Amino acid sequence: WIKKEERTESITIGRDILEKELKKFNLNLNKHFSSEQLLGVVHKFSLNSVDDLLANIGYGKVSAKQVLNRLVPHLGIKEDKTEGLVQKIVHKIKRKKGDTGIKVKGMSDMLIRFAQCCHPLAGESVIGYITRGRGVTIHSKKCRHIQDVDPDRLVEVEWEPSEDMTYLAKLKVTNIAKKGMLSTLSAIFTQSEANILDANVQTTIDKKGISTFTIEISDYAQLR
Repeated sequence: WIKKEERTESITIGRDILEKELKKFNLNLNKHFSSEQLLGVVHKFSLNSVDDLLANIGYGKVSAKQVLNRLVPHLGIKEDKTEGLVQKIVHKIKRKKGDTGIKVKGMSDMLIRFAQCCHPLAGESVIGYITRGRGVTIHSKKCRHIQDVDPDRLVEVEWEPSEDMTYLAKLKVTNIAKKGMLSTLSAIFTQSEANILDANVQTTIDKKGISTFTIEISDYAQLR
């Protein structure tokens, strides 16, 4: 029942987002587009129904601009730059050393990787840990995994983020399971301009909602 309710909320959110984007061009979803036209767009996203499409918009997996460009391609709407998760990973691998957004003090041409245990974000206080044969691993200074390491292998680092850099962050939200909570959380992410890449929602036996989100953001301040 909970999952059905969440899907219903996502469809409602998606419809509102799409309608607002259409309104900018004096268009209306029900008045100006036939079922056949909408299904044509649905299939272009490899989905099965219009509700699937609206739900994906509500979850942030598909943008309204992407939908409009397939509904009314002659408008030539500029889409926000998006990449699939696999493409993001490949892109980050290609950037490797020179475009990580991190500068190691007193060193150059170091192989830099971000710790998977704490997922440090631009603007967060971080520290580098020199690993044998793997360069420098960047940790949050609050990460428990670096509290008891050899201090001689720690190195000062600083952020040098560029405008096109993005980072993946995982958030866990615990709340009272009640109607409308998913739409509230989605609205918060939308206001923060954070792109939701994945969402997992569960309900415990004591009626608590536990939501785990993977989001794409530009820096640590975006989480505040």
